Amino acid sequence: MCNSSCASTLLSVRVGPDVVLRPVRQLTRCTMIDMAQDRVGQRNDLLKALAEHQHLTFGVFATVERQGRVTVGDVCSWV
Repeated sequence: MCNSSCASTLLSVRVGPDVVLRPVRQLTRCTMIDMAQDRVGQRNDLLKALAEHQHLTFGVFATVERQGRVTVGDVCSWV
């Protein structure tokens, strides 16, 4: 799991031609992902899968290093 001491070793992410995001820390998921939502039924497997394979982490908090427009179909790459 990433903490503040390893955040500086994470690469930045370019989204499309302009936007650059810098991950700050990993995002730990809660039980909400298994709860019923609008038009989606309750599940009992998503959180368990994250716990088994990803230590409950899925996603990151990030800061914006360079602003710009993000559109559907933009390519993402590590920089």
